[in-house]
Formats: sequence, C-alpha cells, structure tokens
Amino acid sequence: MNPALGRFQTMDSFEGLKDDPLSLHKFAFVANNPENKTDPTGHQYGSAISNLLKGIFSFSTTATVDAQHDVIINWAGGLVETRHTDGSRNWRSNNPGNLEYGPFTISQGAIGTDGRFAIFPNEEKGTDAAFNRLGSEPYISKNVAQAIESWAPPIENDTAAYQSFVQNLTGFDANTPMDTLSYYEIDELVQVIKTYEGWKVGTDTYNY
Repeated sequence: MNPALGRFQTMDSFEGLKDDPLSLHKFAFVANNPENKTDPTGHQYGSAISNLLKGIFSFSTTATVDAQHDVIINWAGGLVETRHTDGSRNWRSNNPGNLEYGPFTISQGAIGTDGRFAIFPNEEKGTDAAFNRLGSEPYISKNVAQAIESWAPPIENDTAAYQSFVQNLTGFDANTPMDTLSYYEIDELVQVIKTYEGWKVGTDTYNY
C-alpha cells in the first residue's frame, strides 16, 4: 500500500463483483472510502461501524428457533434479534446455501441449528461457509453438475432442475471442473444457489 496515494502497489487478488463496479478496481481500497469503510477479509468491504459492531457482538452468541419457527439470536450484552417467518428459512438462518448443522458449519462459525440447518450470526458468515464448502472436498474434485448433485441429492430434490437453473444463470458448462473456477465464479455459484434455495428477506427486529 502507498499511503500517500491511497492505492495498493500490487494488484488486488480479489476479482471483484460485477454488480459493484468499485470492487472491480484492482488498486483501490474499500471503494476509495477508507475513512468510513473497512475490509478485514480482503474480499468484502463494509461500514467501519457495522464491521466493528459485528466483531464486538460476535462473542458469546447463540441462536434458537421458537414455536413459530422464528430464529432468535441472542447477542452478547443482552441484545435479542428475531428473524421472522415472513422471510425464507435460509434468510432467517443467515444460511444462503442451507448447509446442515455439523462439524463443518460449526468450524465456519455456526451458532445454532433450526433443527437441521445451521444458523450463522450474519449473512456474511453463511455466505463464506457456502463458498468454503464448494471450495473443499468432496465438491472441489467434481465437475459443476456433480457438485450440484452432491449439494442437492435427488433423494429429496429435483436435482436436474437445480443443475439446469445453475447452468442457465451462470453459463457454466455442466462438465466444468470445480477446481478450474475462479474466486469470482465460485462466488457467483454461491449467489445462484442462494437464489434457488429461495432466499427472501423478511422482518428483522431487535429487543433487549
């Protein structure tokens, strides 16, 4: 980084997001707004205040589901967040890919379960978990069609429809090896999975 210019001296390894033109600049930091934004991961910038609060409140966080299937997130300090059932199941759980609760999702920061799927403290954590799942075994050694079949097995899904949806929205050939996809392409795949899994934003309320 050259602090005088506010530019990196080498190109950013992150390829950026096509719907966020400022993220495509290979030498700009946090959309040219370092006074108000931070980028702790190097791959997703946000408000400095919101990132700070997420860091503070990520400790001692637990999540449960009430009788109405609302997700209740109990933040450190007594703040209680309720994600209501007017939103989709994966939205309520901050789990775009509907990853099941278990050792992998716990290692990715899951804070509870809705009975089957993991609950994450925020959408960013859930998105990162889906990205990391696709970038590891058994998915990374498969082609795109095989990866979707593993993600959504035919025993409980219309796998062919899922594969067709992914292919139509991404343009990826079914036989494309997963390990040849770039960071951007895997991120695009996560977003398409999120859409197919029914992501719908609902009402989010906070109380002490």
